[in-house]
Amino acid sequence: MKLNPFDESFELLTLWDNLVDSPEIEMYRKLRRRIGGVATELGIGSGRVAMCVEPDNGVDSSPVMLQHCRELMGDKTPLLINYDFKDYRLDTKSTFTYCPLNSVNHLSPDHFVSAMKNVFENTEPDGYFVFDSIVPDLAKIKSRNNLTLFRGKTDEYAIYEVASVDSYEEQKTLVHGVVEFLSPQGEVRSKKHYPPIAWYYLFPSQILDLIKETHWSIENLWGTFDGEPLTEASKRQVWILRKS
Repeated sequence: MKLNPFDESFELLTLWDNLVDSPEIEMYRKLRRRIGGVATELGIGSGRVAMCVEPDNGVDSSPVMLQHCRELMGDKTPLLINYDFKDYRLDTKSTFTYCPLNSVNHLSPDHFVSAMKNVFENTEPDGYFVFDSIVPDLAKIKSRNNLTLFRGKTDEYAIYEVASVDSYEEQKTLVHGVVEFLSPQGEVRSKKHYPPIAWYYLFPSQILDLIKETHWSIENLWGTFDGEPLTEASKRQVWILRKS
């Protein structure tokens, strides 16, 4: 049986979460308050975003992640659905579905289209689907291919990343995480390698073409989490889709 890479990498992702700020969380919290209705988070993971946004439903393919989400959120835990984004079903259709933290980049283009179509079917009329993604820098992807990059550290551990291009044609990379666990003196006492996680880099024009394969309407396209329009210099893309 093939293991879910997110089950195996829960420890790595938790350590990474402790190192980074996530400004997009506040954006999703504000959208949740403005749109109202039933909210669903795709890729709820350990519940870090959901703690602030407070959705009614959380979808994730990793049972290990969902168990930790229950432990983190306690009485605030939403209805958790252990399904792929393209397969879940809601008894009450969602008004606001969101997919934070670049989670759509773990889907191949075909998978992404299937997921968007399924979100559409599980959204009420005039409802929204919002997701964010990094705007790829192809030159940087090529220059960093197979290089070990230092990503950050605490007094207890240091995280490194190796992104290997699996296919330029499919725009697919495999991201390998490595953690060095440190002694109180800062010496490496052990090192752990985690299984690769697929990452697909999609340019705004490509995402637009994928959206055209669905029934979603584009209400807005931002280049920042503060609602600034997407430009050629933008490093983020935030898509706000509506079922109209």
